[in-house]
Formats: sequence, structure tokens, C-alpha cells
Amino acid sequence: MAAGLAGLLQLALAWLSADASTGSAGSLTGWQLYRLTRAVPDAALDDLLVPWAILGVAAGGLGSLLLGVAVLIPITHRPLGFAALAIGVLSVLAALWVMVRARGAVGVGISGLFEHAQLGWYLFLAAGVLALIGAGKALSSP
Repeated sequence: MAAGLAGLLQLALAWLSADASTGSAGSLTGWQLYRLTRAVPDAALDDLLVPWAILGVAAGGLGSLLLGVAVLIPITHRPLGFAALAIGVLSVLAALWVMVRARGAVGVGISGLFEHAQLGWYLFLAAGVLALIGAGKALSSP
């Protein structure tokens, strides 16, 4: 359930200080960053996938949250664990994609992302890892 909360909260919480990418004061939430990256005219195909990676982690967070609740039901947890494993792997790949394409999509490199990072960015990164941990727990349960 922690992966689900991290995946969903990353949209609402600040990712980076706005001066990192726009030159203004304040901060950008995950949703604002999604909208900003969607509005880039003539973006390369690689950069067009970045906003969908942000939304994909949020959707994976919703799935992880629902799977976390379903694990509380006294049933076999293996199918749920495999679903959580798929969500975790896809979320980690999405986070890696955003890091690799940060310069073109957000306007700052990887070091700039971590230099101006706020809680939403770290939740975005942690969502996939937490889903993998939850998947391991569900797969190891009878």
C-alpha cells in the first residue's frame, strides 16, 4: 500500500523547484510537470513518452494500492504478487526513462533533478521500488 500512496501522491506534491526548469519562483507538482511536458511543441518521440511515464507511475500507484488492499483478503496471494511485480517493474522503467530523458523533457539534467528535487520526485522514484518489495512479500506468502 505504501507503493500506491507514493505513486498517487507524487502527482500532488512538489517535484522540483520551478526555477530549475522555468526560471520562476515556487515549485512544480507532478501534475504541473505532466502538463508542462505535454505542452512542448515539436517534441521528439522520446520526450513525448515522459508525461506518460509520470501518469503511468500514478496509475501503477492506484493499482498497487488496490492490490495492497486485496492482499488483506484471505486468498492465495501469488496472482496478486505477479501483478504487483509487473507494476513495480514498469514503474521502475518509467522512472529510469524520466531520468534519462530529463534534459530534453524537463530542461535539466539528472544532476539538476536531484539538486532541485523535492518530495514528489523522491516518491516518484520510490513507487516502483516499493511495489517490487510488496510483490516480493505477496509472492512469498502462502
